Amino acid sequence: MGMLVCIAGLTYLAFIGILHLGWSKATQEPSTDLSSQREVLELTIVIPFRNEVKNIGFLLNDLIACEIPKNTKLHIKWVDDGSDDGSTVFVSKAIAGYDQHLLIRNSGRGKVDALRTGIQATDSPWIITLDADIRLPSDWMRRISFHLSSSDASDMLILPLYGIVGETLISKYGCIDFASLVCSSLAMGALGRPIMANGAHLAFKRKYATWSNEIVSGDDVFLLHNIKSQGGQIKVIADKRLQVMTDMPATWTELISQRTRWASKARQYTDRDTLIIGWYLLFLNLLIWVLLCAGIFKSELLYLSLMLLLVKSIADWTFVIRSLDWTGQRSLIPLLPLASLIQTLMYPVAFFNRYFSGFDWKGRHYQ
Repeated sequence: MGMLVCIAGLTYLAFIGILHLGWSKATQEPSTDLSSQREVLELTIVIPFRNEVKNIGFLLNDLIACEIPKNTKLHIKWVDDGSDDGSTVFVSKAIAGYDQHLLIRNSGRGKVDALRTGIQATDSPWIITLDADIRLPSDWMRRISFHLSSSDASDMLILPLYGIVGETLISKYGCIDFASLVCSSLAMGALGRPIMANGAHLAFKRKYATWSNEIVSGDDVFLLHNIKSQGGQIKVIADKRLQVMTDMPATWTELISQRTRWASKARQYTDRDTLIIGWYLLFLNLLIWVLLCAGIFKSELLYLSLMLLLVKSIADWTFVIRSLDWTGQRSLIPLLPLASLIQTLMYPVAFFNRYFSGFDWKGRHYQ
């Protein structure tokens, strides 16, 4: 058993080392001249929403306030996915008089159908998807236009985002974990082995926008895998001035439901890189807990469990600290020891929870 723990620890150190290399490559900032856009760029922003009346006004105001570059043709599709909280009426009134904005109703049910509905309503070669609860930096439109016009050979741009720190401990943990996930996505993408993307802030060529009718979540990851399998070019944009903000779960129930939703995607993964890393991380976290429980009967196994947890945690912290520094959230660093314990528990809980209770999302339950 000691040999197994040793191998598990060494391979995890190697994995974190790879992430560090990828992150260093991703954050090599090229010169950015926002006035260098010459070609006409046509793009459509698709924003699916359901019961977001508390949040959607902020995003709407951010978009209206954005300065649109003169060489950018912009369309914005707000796709209502059966809201019953007044969101639809609010958006309808707010966009009146703005030609770029259009409110349409989902022709199906769920986020994936809402995305299809919005994309089918445009001929733009570039699509950007945004979640309805995010916030945009003031010069977001100019920066995104620059990066799209500079990436014509690319088929997808993985874009940066970070969590808004709330009052609860769970919200703060969510920000730590989310920063790590986002930066891991950018790091792996920079190495040419992308495994994750986030549809809350994502750009891609319209021609790749196809999804299986069987999925209700994971449009972002499955789209990435589709482009990757077809030999498409996937580029990461680690521009901290392009980062958007999104809310984090505030309660244990919301956190577990979110992680269960994310884990539910895994059963349909076919990308080799994603499967290898996903199963390895699940095995590592399960091994820690199995050894910890077995340590009740044999002290040697308890020591092995604690040793593996310590090695994993310290390795994690080296990367997470870089991530939090990049997102401007260094104030969360003292919570890293507690975050490591929660994260180690989240993997097996989310994995097994998907088989028994399903998850709640936007007022709907999915089994």
